[in-house]
Amino acid sequence: MAFFRKHRLVHLPDELLLLIVHFLCEEKSKLSNDYILSLSRVSRLMRRFCFAPLFSRLRIKHTDRLRRLQAKCAADIEFARLIKELDLSWVHSPEEITGRQGSPYLYGPDILPDLIPSLISLERLRLPACQLDPNLLATLNSHAKLTTVVVDDSGLNDLRKLWSDTPLSMAKLEIDSASFDDCFGSQLNPYRGSASQHPDFRSLMSRKLRLAHLIIREESNIIFGPDTIVIPGLEAVDIYLCAKPLAMALLSWLPAFVERHSSLKTVKIFDYYSIWLHHWDMFWSLSLLDATERHTLTSTVKLAAFWISPKKPVASSFDDWQVVQVDLEVNDADGVSALPSLGVLATHLTSLILRIKLPTCFSVRSHDLVSSLCAIKSLQKLELQHVYKELSHEHLPCALPSQRSASPISGCVDAHAVLHSLTARIAKRAASLTLIHIVEEGDDFRVGCGYHSWTFDATYKIGIDRQIEFEGLPRFSIPKTFRPPEELARSLFLTKENTEYYSSPCMDLDLNKLSSSKKKKAELPSMLALDVDLVSRVGHRS
Repeated sequence: MAFFRKHRLVHLPDELLLLIVHFLCEEKSKLSNDYILSLSRVSRLMRRFCFAPLFSRLRIKHTDRLRRLQAKCAADIEFARLIKELDLSWVHSPEEITGRQGSPYLYGPDILPDLIPSLISLERLRLPACQLDPNLLATLNSHAKLTTVVVDDSGLNDLRKLWSDTPLSMAKLEIDSASFDDCFGSQLNPYRGSASQHPDFRSLMSRKLRLAHLIIREESNIIFGPDTIVIPGLEAVDIYLCAKPLAMALLSWLPAFVERHSSLKTVKIFDYYSIWLHHWDMFWSLSLLDATERHTLTSTVKLAAFWISPKKPVASSFDDWQVVQVDLEVNDADGVSALPSLGVLATHLTSLILRIKLPTCFSVRSHDLVSSLCAIKSLQKLELQHVYKELSHEHLPCALPSQRSASPISGCVDAHAVLHSLTARIAKRAASLTLIHIVEEGDDFRVGCGYHSWTFDATYKIGIDRQIEFEGLPRFSIPKTFRPPEELARSLFLTKENTEYYSSPCMDLDLNKLSSSKKKKAELPSMLALDVDLVSRVGHRS
């Protein structure tokens, strides 16, 4: 008689079950979708509760399934009502293989004009911009519920072509991120092409095209600026500078540009050639004051990038913007001791990305690093990149000698133990920190096998009691020949789910030699016994 135990979840009131499903739907992540799918398999009741959320967000990856969805929605109107979000950004097809020799297969004009009208509850659609044509754009514009069509076109080449083919509005179209050459198309810009052949940025924006993230790279874009252009839906801007005159030109138009865009949340400024190493005062006077010119911080660290954001959700003036995140590289042994000045110069600094790259024979004491980071009182998020090999390893933990095996163990094991301990110490002393992200890499060496790299990437969440725990799954990549023993791996949270043990032809050859020698010396009797046992069993069955 089969034994079946009902899941405790089905005994909860229906109101609580619906509330659980509702919260999972609000999260909108792949993990929440997996949870909803698991809940739907608990019982028929949970299947009924989860049916609508399961099909509210769909991702289609093949044209065959897209056609099946079209047929299903045409035959079942109630099912079509369930679909609110549809992702078609990764659709593949048999036609695509033949299309590589000529033009790609466009499923958009072929399938979507019939499918989209049947999805009467559809609110959000995602697809490549190359799938759009005037007919499909008209279909999207006429849909009553559809508000956002996210298109993938980082260079805006396909949308420029669509602009030339139709005068229809692009108000429903939104681009996550765009980076291209002739960004603003100023009349004074000598690099601008003919507007009739290549519609400029201003022409695209006149169709109400929404752009969430703008990346400005070209020198001409920074020099001439955007004039009075307004970009609907703009939330983030990345600006790459490579020379001191560009920073001066940027100051001439950035304040007015920021004040015109109330939806703008962050501006990230990259510095390729460290133009602020001795000229911080010439650019930023909001939080990084003129004192930085005289401070030891400028001579011991390299400023790679910084982010600015408004103090309030809606800033009326550029004066309300403050430096909130900094990306630094310490290149001198004294650089760590200068880090506390960041908390004085940027009083609203909430996030710090720190890399340490010291000359040979120099190192940083972990106590000094912890003390300097904890002195930045406003810091909430911290990312440490490649700091392990620069630390002075005295008084730092490592894998216990009793846990080691005769075979070599990857340096990733010691790095993980050291950085886990360092993270715990920072978390206890930095009262404002909530997240610490660790990115580390290194090499393992073995004679006859050469160097093989390992990587480690983990995020720690800090609880109210200042204890740390993993946020999501950490990621480890370790050479197979340097794999730690199972007991040691478990103690350091190295599991099958988060650890990749990779191999190379050199490693495989080395492992084959090792295994063959062991078989000849120690395992020959057991192998013979196994063969005899197998033969006897086969003979008995026959």
